[in-house]
Amino acid sequence: MGEKGAIMPVMLMVCFLFSALLLFQITVYINEKHNVTKEEEILTLEWLLRNAEQEWVKQIEVTGIDERTITLPSGTVRFELLSKNKNHVRVKIIAKDNNGKKRHHYLNMEGNNDTNE
Repeated sequence: MGEKGAIMPVMLMVCFLFSALLLFQITVYINEKHNVTKEEEILTLEWLLRNAEQEWVKQIEVTGIDERTITLPSGTVRFELLSKNKNHVRVKIIAKDNNGKKRHHYLNMEGNNDTNE
């Protein structure tokens, strides 16, 4: 009963366990922070794409379908006509935010597009 060194290995294992748990939680935190940053970038680019698309659709009712660049507070959006005929228009929309990140999608418009042909 008078053993003085029996508790030391147990305390060492408990300290190791808490250290491993702490390192694991730090790794999880760093990964989550990285994911949130990437998600913010993607959401900013999606916001640019959607708002510029709405603005472009409003503008084509007045000026007709053409290629243009729209500047918004958080970046620029470029519209490129890929194909255009009487009943179909295909447009590539490229968004670039202020940090230089890019994202694109395609817009297909059906209907009577007789303006500016």
